[in-house]
Amino acid sequence: MGKAPRSIATSAGLGILFGVLGIAPLCAAEEENPLEALREAARGFVAQDLGLQEEEIQIPPLDRRARVPACDGPLTFRWPFPSNATVEAYCASTEERLFLRVTFAKAPKSRGARTGGFPGWQVMAAHRAGDVLRQADLKPAPEALPGSQPYRGPAPDGTTRLRVLRPLEADDLILQDSVRLERKVLRAEATLAAKLRLPHPQLTETWVPAEGLPGDVLNPDAVPPLVALNRPLAAGSMLRASDLSSAMLVEKGQRVRVALSQGALVLEADLIAEEEGSLGEIVVLLNPETGRRLRARVTGPGQADHAP
Repeated sequence: MGKAPRSIATSAGLGILFGVLGIAPLCAAEEENPLEALREAARGFVAQDLGLQEEEIQIPPLDRRARVPACDGPLTFRWPFPSNATVEAYCASTEERLFLRVTFAKAPKSRGARTGGFPGWQVMAAHRAGDVLRQADLKPAPEALPGSQPYRGPAPDGTTRLRVLRPLEADDLILQDSVRLERKVLRAEATLAAKLRLPHPQLTETWVPAEGLPGDVLNPDAVPPLVALNRPLAAGSMLRASDLSSAMLVEKGQRVRVALSQGALVLEADLIAEEEGSLGEIVVLLNPETGRRLRARVTGPGQADHAP
């Protein structure tokens, strides 16, 4: 897009968001509901980035199990996919992210399509039907043929590719009906249960036609770490951002390695979790030897830091 990503500040402990992007500071009610604050900040980013009025933009309510990414610095809003159907709130320091769906009163122009008088693309060399075109195979066309319908979509970028449907000669203008845009996705080979941690060997990479795909279908490289399925995924289904939630890294009854800081010393102890928790959540742990309990913040699978 050629624009710098927008950011919003977030507290790792409370997930309280402070307004930027010209958004007024959050009131107390908003602070109590960080997910709603995140939705409003995301809507402000979309409005500024696409030059729209906020009234034209809708960010559907998030699943109540969703969590604002814990972050030491500001969260960054960015577009993870070529369409305008999904915006991502991302933390660079922890690599946590949350995907939010976007709908519009009227569809904006796609960021992937070139505007103005862009005439389309030419192929560098001859290709047969069934060949796959990559970015290095294309060059901008100097002009479109009168009456032609050239393909003016994005050039392949590793997450997309062009499948040749009709033979092309060197320097041919690529027409809409001579290629098919395809996207790389993750498809379930068998039905997968809710709460299943990802990645999973039965979610395999495959290429599918891009036309008609929901905007939040995930590219394999865009699947965030430490996530799980929030609902069953049927065999043959493609993984979508709306299928994901933070994975439970600590289960009730599980033995958890806890880091305890005492001055300059850091001690570790194995305690028993009395409740489940995902990354960044506070859980209660039991010391089976003394019967004492303490609160700790989940930092990884079976790991936590003391949170006095």
